[in-house]
Amino acid sequence: MRKGDERKASLLSAAKDLFFSRGYAATSVNDILDTQHVSKGSFYHHFESKLEVLTELCKQHEQEAAERYRTALRDDMPAIRKLDLLLYHALPASPEETQMCALLLQLHKTPEGDQVISAMLAAQKNAFYSMYAGLLRQLAQSGQAYLPLETLPELTWDVYTGLYRRILDLGLDYANERHPAPPDYADEAQLLSAMRYLLERTLDLPFGSLTIIRAETLRDVLKDAASIAQTAKRAAGADSGGSQLSLF
Repeated sequence: MRKGDERKASLLSAAKDLFFSRGYAATSVNDILDTQHVSKGSFYHHFESKLEVLTELCKQHEQEAAERYRTALRDDMPAIRKLDLLLYHALPASPEETQMCALLLQLHKTPEGDQVISAMLAAQKNAFYSMYAGLLRQLAQSGQAYLPLETLPELTWDVYTGLYRRILDLGLDYANERHPAPPDYADEAQLLSAMRYLLERTLDLPFGSLTIIRAETLRDVLKDAASIAQTAKRAAGADSGGSQLSLF
């Protein structure tokens, strides 16, 4: 790795640690520089802004998620199980993703957040889509899926990636304490059930073949992520009386 690439990687790593530990808004460019003992000129040689650092981290995150998926695969795993596992790893809402989910919650429903999340979803598609489409073709050849239109894999993928914004909406409800949720609160279950139904019916997959992530697991992740986001909000000195969690 060239020296410039090493410096950029070090800045990204330092920023990630600070964003996760302090929150995005409570971390300044100077905070990042202080950990690396470099000048602002060195920082701005690689990045235009703190927001670009976060955008690059999200892209890097998706590449790492795809690698975790490949590592989890086994040769004897049925194609439908590989598909379900892919959907799980592609969705940044598993217990392993709690810190990233909390970071994105801090920016959700802001112009900057929309830019970052859009970049992350584009990187997600770049990292996962070819594997997703390949699995669908494999399932269609074995009679376990039906692909009457060439554009169907890409359309279903785009619908699936929209699920994450809806998940962040639920996380924002927890962060803003818009409810305490009653014991039978089931927004996560309903949202996941709808996505499973859409994918299974649209692709003619076996009924009940997709799990993606369990609703209880997703609920726990969102509650933990919301708690982290609220701590970051307080650290940034944001007005705790506001109706929206916004750190800008």
